Amino acid sequence: MNPSLFPFPQALISATRLAVIGDSIAYGRSDPQGGWSRQLAVAHISRDESNNRLYNLTVPGRTLAGLAGCAPGELAVRKVDTVIVSAGINDLAGVEGPPATAKELLEQLQNLCARIETDGRRVVLLTPLWLDDVAAAEQMNFKVDIAEVERYRTLLLTWADETNHAVIDLWPVLKNQPERFTDGVHPDAEGHRLVWEAMLHS
Repeated sequence: MNPSLFPFPQALISATRLAVIGDSIAYGRSDPQGGWSRQLAVAHISRDESNNRLYNLTVPGRTLAGLAGCAPGELAVRKVDTVIVSAGINDLAGVEGPPATAKELLEQLQNLCARIETDGRRVVLLTPLWLDDVAAAEQMNFKVDIAEVERYRTLLLTWADETNHAVIDLWPVLKNQPERFTDGVHPDAEGHRLVWEAMLHS
């Protein structure tokens, strides 16, 4: 097959054995078709069915700190060469403990990246999505400081630029579009489609 026939995110173009580390948003909750990660899997494997693989290591409800405990081992077993990291909103909301600050979350991400890259793997980072914090609190009792989420996004973009890490900024994609969320946090099917389109043009 000719890979050029299949639209694909430029930041991931060199990947063969690709993995996604993330939470319920990356998992595709609220989209019956599996969200942007499912669309990524289809596109990636279609480019080279003989060699390309995608491992979805997302775990709904988990924090980045929690995922860091198991992900490096899973990546090694599967001989992954490129890793997408899409997590952190649960850390900022204190899902598995006290809420992390933006600075603390960035430090956790830096430590995880260092562990992943020690084995020669490449990391591609995703910023958090915009969310409707009022609806999230009312519908899910999911309480997060939107300013702290924005602060984390800024810190992540700055660090990625300073260290030459690939990063795809998804914050603007659904910003101020509460109708694209089912509960303030999880995009609906159209929201996931818009995220995937943004990834393709990043």
